[in-house]
Amino acid sequence: MSITLRLFLLAGLTCSTSLYAQITTPTTPVVRKGSAPRREAPQSTPKISERAKAFADHSNLEDEEYTAWSRTYFRLLERREKANTPLFYPEVTTEREGNLFSLIFRLYAEGKIRVYSYQDGLSSWRGAEALAFTDFLDRFHIAYTKDQQGRPEVALADIPSALIEGYYLEEESRFDERTSTFSTHTRALCPLLTGIGDYGQLRMPLFWVSFDELRPYLSQERIALSTANGARRSTLADFFALQVYRGSILPTSSSLDQNLDDKTTSLERQQARSQQEERELQQFQANLFVPDSLLHPALPLKSSKGKAKQVAPKASSSRPKGRDKRIRPATTTSPKSTNSATRSVRNRG
Repeated sequence: MSITLRLFLLAGLTCSTSLYAQITTPTTPVVRKGSAPRREAPQSTPKISERAKAFADHSNLEDEEYTAWSRTYFRLLERREKANTPLFYPEVTTEREGNLFSLIFRLYAEGKIRVYSYQDGLSSWRGAEALAFTDFLDRFHIAYTKDQQGRPEVALADIPSALIEGYYLEEESRFDERTSTFSTHTRALCPLLTGIGDYGQLRMPLFWVSFDELRPYLSQERIALSTANGARRSTLADFFALQVYRGSILPTSSSLDQNLDDKTTSLERQQARSQQEERELQQFQANLFVPDSLLHPALPLKSSKGKAKQVAPKASSSRPKGRDKRIRPATTTSPKSTNSATRSVRNRG
């Protein structure tokens, strides 16, 4: 019994000692001599090149330092063009959906965007004054009521979204020598309201709105880019960025911001001037880059006499150099002396 009791007490003493060691073990890590504490390496962020930054930043159009060529022009987008259907559908504004003008009208009424008065003739909107929402409603005779705070309220049925027949579009094409890219950007929009006047149907420009202020809201509006595919996989911002719309360039006086309607009296002259400006833009873009010689191996080049000659790649010969001369077998001819000798022998007989 004594031996068993001693073994039992010894086992209990061993267990209590190990438990006491676990309890009294310090919780802070012990730094031994020669071992450095482990530190987490800082996460390195990927660096972006200047070229990638320039490609990503399409909204900064005010940087004129690297602009080697720039041109601002106006384009008319009409409802009758099939490609412009996403801008005018649906015609009736509801609480759940509406067209581009109903979106602009709602943002304008809520004070989220600013609009600018349309001046006489096509000119830059940057010098125009901001147009208050109440003044706009009174100017174009749009019915509205006022709430308890005195703010104007327009019913959905009174929003003239179905009467918008087109848009004036201010575009800017530029060539950036830093990235060697030619790009076209939309700068502003102007809705065109149709009405009946003393001389028939009128087209009334309402106001100018900056596209930079509209872009965050346009990127949230899902639309279908064409009537052939009804899936709403794109946005209104994509519609303008991809230039899906179709419209003719309006003739302007280039850099002086003067209206050319007085100079181009007839419709035929206006159309000719519009087509001329369109060709100038396309020709400038086509002359920026040299065609690839691999894609276009035979290109007409002008000779010194002024005539065009065709330049084609030379066909590679399978024979190695130094072996162009062929060895021809020598032709043996019978000497005349033998013939004469035979004749002389025969003549003798």
